Amino acid sequence: MLNVLIAFVKELTAKLAGLEEAVAVLLRVLGIMLISKIGSSLCKDAGESALALQVELVGNALALIATIPLFHGLLALVGSFLAG
Repeated sequence: MLNVLIAFVKELTAKLAGLEEAVAVLLRVLGIMLISKIGSSLCKDAGESALALQVELVGNALALIATIPLFHGLLALVGSFLAG
């Protein structure tokens, strides 16, 4: 199953040539969200619902922070269009 995932990532990267940074950021965000979801589920199973909410909140915040380079690039692109 892991081989299928690795093959998919390689295929996606090949199709999106020139967007390696965006793919890397998206994969990083996916990893953050998976880890925070698993951690939250483990906390809920242990009866710690308040801690589970905090884990989800931190995961969402980290995912948002990880996307800052994409937003920076998007703003630069919009700025170049507006400049002419």
